[in-house]
Amino acid sequence: GFPAPPCLRQLLHASVVPGGARATLLSILMIALGTSLCIAQSSTPSMITNWGKSLKGVQLSIAMTNNVIEAGSSSTVVATFTNASTNVVHLLVTIGEPDVDLLLTNGAGRIYILTPQPAESSRTSVPLEPGKTSVSTMPAVIGKSIAPGDYTLTGTRWCFVRDENSTTGSNISLELESNPLKVQIK
Repeated sequence: GFPAPPCLRQLLHASVVPGGARATLLSILMIALGTSLCIAQSSTPSMITNWGKSLKGVQLSIAMTNNVIEAGSSSTVVATFTNASTNVVHLLVTIGEPDVDLLLTNGAGRIYILTPQPAESSRTSVPLEPGKTSVSTMPAVIGKSIAPGDYTLTGTRWCFVRDENSTTGSNISLELESNPLKVQIK
């Protein structure tokens, strides 16, 4: 991915763009920039059985169509979020970059970060209503410097939920962690 031009970031953060229009504009931009976001209607897609730990009713699952990847190539990762809580959850979205941090770990514990770390100024959030899911796709780019072998791929993503104990309406930040996927690098 690549960062959005400053004019697009200003437009997305401008007070003249209403929240709903901002989310629609963001979705259009994400598709144009190679990342996708889709709010689905079901609470838990029937084909997904492998989820990460539930935090406040929110879970993350990642899947790949191919778990054998050649170094120097990429594979598509599908990330699915579900909100089984009774509260609206706000998913952190990065303009022009994948929204899930993909981490590849070898047997010795060495971690490779497969996604670029975005600038804070290029982030916004989109609401995920109770009972809804969100699906996004992103490439897992395996650098040529990653040695062949067996690895575990996980994804993380930040979200915000209302603090039920707060009298001021403040939010709690949650870092969701996905299910682990076994991946072989050739």
